[in-house]
Amino acid sequence: LIALLFMANFLIYMDRYHIHFPKTEGENWGIGYKKLASFLSQERFSNKRIIMVNGEQSPYIFLLFYQSYDPFYYQKIVKRYPPTSDGFVNVKSFDRFEFPKEIDWPQTLFIQNVLIIAPPNYIPQSIKDNPRRYNRFVIKLPDGEPMFVIMETKKLIEQDL
Repeated sequence: LIALLFMANFLIYMDRYHIHFPKTEGENWGIGYKKLASFLSQERFSNKRIIMVNGEQSPYIFLLFYQSYDPFYYQKIVKRYPPTSDGFVNVKSFDRFEFPKEIDWPQTLFIQNVLIIAPPNYIPQSIKDNPRRYNRFVIKLPDGEPMFVIMETKKLIEQDL
């Protein structure tokens, strides 16, 4: 009876850990960051400056990991913010990645050759309602929820002004 209960418990664990958990907790497992790193590795985005909103959640760690970034090179080029009151040091930028504490949305959308990456709830409604100035891509979690919206700024034309 004990062996049977153990086996049942083990099967329930395996089902929850390998089937349900990745779907319901994908955001906490870094699945969205893995997809984002893969997306940003495309050749067509290799020369783009990347501005990532919500830098206080340390997205740079996932980008470094999933893009197999050289740690010695990273240590040479990283720029950091001053330490917080808790003693934590956030990354300001490295290479082509920037992690501003605040973003001026209308101004940033006018910068050319930029990818702006943000969770959907960080994007002002006025920007969501007017997608003419950028191409928009969405990184979704396994449950279908969007984790990141990527906005590629377009070259402005006279009629946009």
